[in-house]
Amino acid sequence: MNHGLRLRTTGRMAGGLLALLVVACSGCGRSEPEAETPAEPAPLLTKSREWAERSREWGEQWASDTNQTWQTVKEMYERARESGDDVPPKVKDWVADDIKKIGSWEYRVLTLTNAAPDDAAHHLNELGSERWECFWVQPDQERTHFYLKKAGRSYLKLVPKGDLLRLLTPGGGGE
Repeated sequence: MNHGLRLRTTGRMAGGLLALLVVACSGCGRSEPEAETPAEPAPLLTKSREWAERSREWGEQWASDTNQTWQTVKEMYERARESGDDVPPKVKDWVADDIKKIGSWEYRVLTLTNAAPDDAAHHLNELGSERWECFWVQPDQERTHFYLKKAGRSYLKLVPKGDLLRLLTPGGGGE
């Protein structure tokens, strides 16, 4: 290999220089195999893996929460059946009916003709024990009309709304 240098040397000197060059360049142009170190993944790949892991964990938590909510709903359904309520044969149908009752009201009008105050109180107390509340009284010439209301009975109104929404999403449970 000629690097543009011209050396005039004697035989002994040339051998020594050659040895020096061989030692000095022993590794020039070639690389010794290094101990393999695991390559660091690219930052985007690391973030993707972290996101995928978090998504998997959230999915598992969602499924667990949904199963727990569904078990609670099935227990409520059984209680409704045992209490004598008229319930559909399928739990999902009962859920749909019961959700409609959340926030609904039932109304009733009690009309008493020339009733003494004690009689009116007796009737109103009986209805009050059934959860009816009087919200308007309208007297006319011979009668008094008592307008009553009560909240629709819903078992599911006690379940957090977010949990109910889980049941209504595709794959949210149910039978």
